[in-house]
Amino acid sequence: RGPTEDVDLGAELLFALLERYETEGVTDLDEITSDQYPIRKAVHFSSFAFDEEDLVALPEAPGVYVMRDDQGEVIYVGKSKHLRDRVWTYFADQADRPEKTRQILERIWSVDVEEVGSELEALILEARLIHACRPIFNTQVKVRERPSGYDRARRFILLLPSVDPHSVELFCVDEGAPISQVRVRVDLTDWVSGYGHIDGRFFGSSAQGDLAEEDVAATHILQTWMGHHHETVQVIHVDDVGGAEDLRRLIEDAIVDYGEGDGGKAWRI
Repeated sequence: RGPTEDVDLGAELLFALLERYETEGVTDLDEITSDQYPIRKAVHFSSFAFDEEDLVALPEAPGVYVMRDDQGEVIYVGKSKHLRDRVWTYFADQADRPEKTRQILERIWSVDVEEVGSELEALILEARLIHACRPIFNTQVKVRERPSGYDRARRFILLLPSVDPHSVELFCVDEGAPISQVRVRVDLTDWVSGYGHIDGRFFGSSAQGDLAEEDVAATHILQTWMGHHHETVQVIHVDDVGGAEDLRRLIEDAIVDYGEGDGGKAWRI
């Protein structure tokens, strides 16, 4: 496309824009300019217990952020795969903020963050905190059950990164029981105690009862997340192994592979 065609297209777009404004009764050039280039409104940090430098120092990692008012009451809980960028969106200069964001900015006094190892861990932690705190600005408190898309197994161990760079997180899933999370160092120096928990979980005789609401929500979140990510993460299906000793060996091999950078699957999810 040549320069002349670009000019013609630009003229057509300009005339179409002016016609739209005329239809809406806007004919003043200053009004049109103001609408096209709205004034970006800055946030004044003097009313908060933190400033821009505190936001810059937030981790570039998955996690949960907790916003509180000046009485210490939790008013909002959120999660993100990139904490610093997400929290910044509330305070960046904007021309038009969503109503809920404006209300949060009127109430917020402090913000705390908790870094975790993966998006899944952030999702589960967020749900548990919302259930515990019932923040005023978290409108959807109850996690709705959705088709998971991951029905291959009811008992499995999911391996994901840990906030501790020298460890890995093992999410143990067993139908009818709460999800348990075991942190194991990649050098396996704490493996005896770590596997003791796993062995008791899958091969012990633990009584199972009705799950608490927050545990049901965590299970729904994990199953839904696995429906999207099960092909890109390390999963060991307990019912596919011969027994406790085979399971121990498979987990050990997976942890060692991760520590050596040979996990084969995507770890930073």
